[in-house]
Amino acid sequence: LKYMGGDVPNGQAAADFVKGCVDADTGGLADAPGGKVSVYSTAVGVLAAVELGVPRDAFEAGAVKYLGDNVKTFEDIRIAAAAFEALGKRPDQADAWLEQIARLRNDDGSYGKGDGAARETGSAVAAVLRLGGKLEHPEGAIKAMQDGQRADGGFGQAGGPASDLATSYRVVRSLHMLKAPPQDAGRLRAFIDSCRNDDGGYGVAKGKPSGAAGTYYAATITHWLDEK
Repeated sequence: LKYMGGDVPNGQAAADFVKGCVDADTGGLADAPGGKVSVYSTAVGVLAAVELGVPRDAFEAGAVKYLGDNVKTFEDIRIAAAAFEALGKRPDQADAWLEQIARLRNDDGSYGKGDGAARETGSAVAAVLRLGGKLEHPEGAIKAMQDGQRADGGFGQAGGPASDLATSYRVVRSLHMLKAPPQDAGRLRAFIDSCRNDDGGYGVAKGKPSGAAGTYYAATITHWLDEK
């Protein structure tokens, strides 16, 4: 909505919903009021709360503690790093998380193997930068991401030739953070267009039904490509 010039129809109701997702026992946020708390839902809840202007005292301290206590895997680190960036804070666990990511790094600065390297590299680079870390051999990371662009113009997961907007979002975010363009921005735009449906929304991949996630990815990637 921000990138397309729109507004949340009822911002206060959305903010109240997010506040209602705060779990009093754990300090984390659930995906819906009364639901199960997780690292992912807490991090996404923080991102939403910040965007909606929810007062920090309603969620910040509890969410920070919950994330610090419960982040375990790389995917946990990746999404938690986004939440801390939105809060303008560096987590106390940042150095330990950076060490965990470093163990996944290849000698040339890339991450992952084969046709999964672009996605894994894009995921790791953004997390390292958000945590205030220094990239080792950034040129290798950039090459892995740029070389991972597929025949359809997008970027995809390991084990299949087709691209998806979720993977393209991860890769283009990191390329944008490194001020490096995709190998062929025109083909990437064409892939994004191929995910658009007659209802005006976007699926997460070509032929998939429209949804908030696919439309968000498409709008955000296009915004990054348009930035000079």
